[in-house]
Amino acid sequence: MPRRAMGVATTFGVVALLLSVVGIYGVLAYIVAHKTREIGIRIALGSTAGAIFRLVFKEGLTLIAIGLTVGVAGAIVAGPVLEDQIFGVAPTDVLILGVVALAAGAIALLACVSPARRATRVDPLTVLNDN
Repeated sequence: MPRRAMGVATTFGVVALLLSVVGIYGVLAYIVAHKTREIGIRIALGSTAGAIFRLVFKEGLTLIAIGLTVGVAGAIVAGPVLEDQIFGVAPTDVLILGVVALAAGAIALLACVSPARRATRVDPLTVLNDN
C-alpha cells in the first residue's frame, strides 16, 4: 500500500510540475504578445537580440523566484501537517527541498527560453506599421 501511495504522490508531483511549466510558458508568451510593440520599438532603436532576450528572460526569472519562494515556504508550513503521510523523509529535509526547488527552477527556466527567443525575432517594421 505505501508503494501505491508513493506512486500516486509522484504522479501528482509530475503533473504539478508540468502544469507549472505550461503556466510559466503561457504567462511569458502572453507578456511577449502584449509587449510586441515595445519590443519592436526597442529593436528599431538599436537594442540587440541579447538585450531583448535578457529583458524577457528576467521577467521569467522573477516569476520563478516568486513561485519557488512561495512553494518552499508552503512546504515548510505544510510539512508538520503532512508528516504522517511522508515515509522515510523528514518534511523539512533541506536536501530534499533544495533538490526539488532546483529541479523545478531548472525546468521552469527551460520554459522561459522559447518566449524569450520569440521576442528576439520581432520585426520592427511590421510591428510599427500595425495600428
